[in-house]
Amino acid sequence: MPPWLALLCSILLGSVAWGLDVTSCGTIVPAGDTGVLTTDLVCSPVPVGAFGVQLGDRSTLDLAGHTITGGITGVVGDFQANPRCRIVSSAPGGAIVGSLFGIDDCSKTEVSDVAVVGATMQAIGGPRLVLTNVTIQDGAEPITTSRLDATNLVLTNNHGALQANRATIRGLTATGNTGGAAADGSGTFFIRAYKRLVLTDATVTGNIGVAITGARVTLRNSTVTGNDTAGDGIDLLTTAKPRLIESTCGRSRELNAFIGASWQVCTDDPP
Repeated sequence: MPPWLALLCSILLGSVAWGLDVTSCGTIVPAGDTGVLTTDLVCSPVPVGAFGVQLGDRSTLDLAGHTITGGITGVVGDFQANPRCRIVSSAPGGAIVGSLFGIDDCSKTEVSDVAVVGATMQAIGGPRLVLTNVTIQDGAEPITTSRLDATNLVLTNNHGALQANRATIRGLTATGNTGGAAADGSGTFFIRAYKRLVLTDATVTGNIGVAITGARVTLRNSTVTGNDTAGDGIDLLTTAKPRLIESTCGRSRELNAFIGASWQVCTDDPP
């Protein structure tokens, strides 16, 4: 190989960002870098603030088919930087398991092809969430955010509520969940959208508590039935009339209606 070509190859190869190998709990991925799990991590919940991996601004964690188990938070943003974070798994099986908080403390959080299992306080939280091919199961609060944009989201056997100001979800399966108690004592609910919720290709069935409550709700090609089995069987509890497009619901009710008036949009709504 000519000397000039060897030098050029050396320069080019030296500029490639191969990523930081993550091999232990408490690893910090610097801003703009990528961390790649090379083994499963089992993290202690002490000292207070213990975490699996911390992300700087615009940094990425690739679980690469591995798991992070335990810790106060599985993946946490650097709260001093108010970072934008990305968590992915380039191989099947990537999961965050048994943390108090699964993923938290990022200003914008993008999660793809990851499961969060058994989070005892909250699975994923932050001001803005973008979720793709994400499963949340067997935990407490699944999601708390101001703005949620999700595609192919699965929620099963959680004990708490999904809460958002605005949410758009394309492809939702939500079954076997137990809702959280409303702060005003009005009952329990599973999905609460304070301003607007748009569901497309969703199946929300067999959840304890009102399935969906909030202000403006739109369902497209969706089924929301068989929820609130311990109550009045309410699937939709909203302040404005829900908009249904090729969708089915069991029972609806006006939020704050003293006489329990229905919106007359669901199959079993009384006249």
